[in-house]
Amino acid sequence: VFVFVAAEYETPQNSLNQ
Repeated sequence: VFVFVAAEYETPQNSLNQ
């Protein structure tokens, strides 16, 4: 969950791609 939140907070678009 920590990584998911961090990725979304930094780059929401990247989260969807990842």
